[in-house]
Amino acid sequence: MTSTLTNYFPQVLHWFPDKDTAIFGDFLSRWPTLKAAQRARRTPLEGFFRAHHVRSADVMTTRIEALKSARALTTDDGVIAPTVLLVHALVAPLRVTLQGMADCDTAIAQRAQNHPDFPLFDAVPGAGAVFAPRLLVAFGEQRERLTSADALQK
Repeated sequence: MTSTLTNYFPQVLHWFPDKDTAIFGDFLSRWPTLKAAQRARRTPLEGFFRAHHVRSADVMTTRIEALKSARALTTDDGVIAPTVLLVHALVAPLRVTLQGMADCDTAIAQRAQNHPDFPLFDAVPGAGAVFAPRLLVAFGEQRERLTSADALQK
């Protein structure tokens, strides 16, 4: 998707540095071209950002001003039309993948908390909800296979 957007709408890649987010896909679904985004009024854009949990007025203002002042890389409909179709085709699986990843994260969190060794890894400073389950998996249940710290590192 990044290379496709680079061909006709590269600005969106700078406005949304994290491509694996719902806001990125939803923005492209609603405004697939710079021209479409520039036609949007400020109120719908602000509403879109608020609906996607962008609370910082500075971030919203910066994105909207960048959007309004941006210049199109190309105005050739022969380039734009097919790439917009491709972007729409790529956004759909992105949504499914993001939902699948969220489902996996939920399942991992639930299963990790039910594991008898989870309190040990959860107590590691800085581990938190993200790293504690990963540490639990890294160590595994067959600890006898780890005969030394060197074996764990490998």
